[in-house]
Amino acid sequence: MVRESFRNKQHELPSKDFVVIAKKSAQTLSNDEMFKLLDKLWHRLSRPSRG
Repeated sequence: MVRESFRNKQHELPSKDFVVIAKKSAQTLSNDEMFKLLDKLWHRLSRPSRG
């Protein structure tokens, strides 16, 4: 699921390596909820860094 979400958003992301580690509570999320959270993550990572 993470791979599919990344594949769909990779053109919006900086050229970096990303490691996604899910918490145990992620098991209880629906696919829809998971994709929404991943979209938020990709959006946050696509912003320019401050440092």
